[in-house]
Amino acid sequence: MSLIAVVIPVYNGEYTILKSLNSLMKQSFKDWNAVVINDGSTDKTSSVLKQIKDIRIKVISYSINKGRAYARQKALEYVVNNNYKYMCMLDADDTYLKDKLEFQFNFMEKNIAVSLMSTSIGVCSENKGLYRVLESFKYAKNLIFKNYLDYKRIPHASSIIRVSDIPKDLRFNLDFQFGEDQDFLR
Repeated sequence: MSLIAVVIPVYNGEYTILKSLNSLMKQSFKDWNAVVINDGSTDKTSSVLKQIKDIRIKVISYSINKGRAYARQKALEYVVNNNYKYMCMLDADDTYLKDKLEFQFNFMEKNIAVSLMSTSIGVCSENKGLYRVLESFKYAKNLIFKNYLDYKRIPHASSIIRVSDIPKDLRFNLDFQFGEDQDFLR
């Protein structure tokens, strides 16, 4: 079993999912598995996913779209049931920098008291490359949340979570159409 599970929900992502998966396959850190949840896509996403031959990528497909929260929950259950050490999230229209997993894995291994580590997110385009950072952390911050209201929004797509620190009863709220990732991280 690999050390890191990368959770990728996708719905009608035929134009973006391959780029996301390619950024994952080019990682300098190789000990990962991806759990792609194809949540009832009605476009050519299924055909695109069938082209992927990397054995580290597991695709779970549902015939009916049940929403991002459902897809994320199914992926979380897979991650927990298969005893991964860490979980990362990658949306079907996002990409990782090539050393993202290596950097975060090394940080988590050196900082065993840390449950979740996140970095800033950059906005890129084909012709400009990186042109904007959504939230710039100029220095490392240790954020300790004592209650729900203390929470500072952090990007889920650039986070790594120690799976053993996820409470057994924590689930994605299936009633949320948006923001289920932030609710989960909270």
